[in-house]
Amino acid sequence: MPVATAPRRRAIRDERGLGHSVGHAELLPYFKRLQEAGREVILSGGAFPRHGMTFVCSVNRPRSQGTVTLVSADRLDRPVIDPAYLSAPEDLTVAIAGVRWNQDIMKARAFDAVRAGATVPPALPDSDAEIDAHIRATASTIWHVCGTCKMGRDSMAVVDAELRVHGLTGLRVADASVMPQVVSGNTNAAVIRIA
Repeated sequence: MPVATAPRRRAIRDERGLGHSVGHAELLPYFKRLQEAGREVILSGGAFPRHGMTFVCSVNRPRSQGTVTLVSADRLDRPVIDPAYLSAPEDLTVAIAGVRWNQDIMKARAFDAVRAGATVPPALPDSDAEIDAHIRATASTIWHVCGTCKMGRDSMAVVDAELRVHGLTGLRVADASVMPQVVSGNTNAAVIRIA
């Protein structure tokens, strides 16, 4: 039986009608590393004696907003970073929709001959409360950070429309930090275009 080797994705559309995906669910034809409560629970690269697949979902346009707080005026002191994951209820709704879509795929007849069962979690959660608990235990970032270097003319803006840093000559910022909102996909292509 041929096995797909590329990830398969499905967009989770915004019910508010904004015309873009707010999340996506993804099937990876291999085991992926996963952190749960600070410990690694799946090791890729031959840690399992059988083949497997990983189902993941992402919140592309999170509503949750974290904070970065300075602890002192010393530039060497690390700031306190609180990402505030899932603090906006809409983000959890999108994540639950992604998990449910992945479950539907996992239960499909096409997988009957190869499905052995779930590994993490050991059983597929049924209720929204069980899915919520699983998401909160395993969720992490995909490091598509953006929007930390505002573009504009107001007092909070760091760069102008041509990415020149206000108050400095000969310095521009040309990376994802100038994006006002994260794109619904990998930031790589958008950053290449900005640069």
